[in-house]
Amino acid sequence: MNEIVIKELRKKQFLTVNLLIIAYFAIIAPVISILDASRLTVLLVFIVFMGISCFHTWRELGGKKSHLFAWTRQLAAYEKEKLGREWVKSKQTELTSKLFLIVLFGFQLLLANPREPFIPLEIGLSIWLLFLLALLLLMNISLYFRNRKIDRLSTNELQGFTKKENGIGLIVGVMLSIVIVFTILFLVSR
Repeated sequence: MNEIVIKELRKKQFLTVNLLIIAYFAIIAPVISILDASRLTVLLVFIVFMGISCFHTWRELGGKKSHLFAWTRQLAAYEKEKLGREWVKSKQTELTSKLFLIVLFGFQLLLANPREPFIPLEIGLSIWLLFLLALLLLMNISLYFRNRKIDRLSTNELQGFTKKENGIGLIVGVMLSIVIVFTILFLVSR
């Protein structure tokens, strides 16, 4: 696949990812805020979405193609070929992470009062927008560096890619969790 086609596919990928995040956020944030959705409702919706995502990843690992657009099939085939054996490791790690989140959400359902509101404090529009911007920023930075690495390196140079990617993701996740906890503590103490 030539460089021009790859750049075009990557542009479509970035546009699609950003539009999906904004669309999901535009639907979920008002539902949680306006309807005062309970923890049970929100976590069950998250579990169902993660289950659908797990099923999609599992089908990909089994060799079944379930992409909506021709360009996504083309991009997936390119990444699978480029990553080689690392593609399987990456998909297995993705599936394991999603299953772990389902279990984590399930434990939250068991341990917390399912009837209490998902977000107990009043969160204004500015906080939701700040969260959306942070999410978009993190997703775009992550996607940019991942794509750049895949596109620039050879299949042999990409060996160990999954382990490095997961290590960086773990560090960023821990740092982000600390920031979120301190932000929530700051908002609650006001």
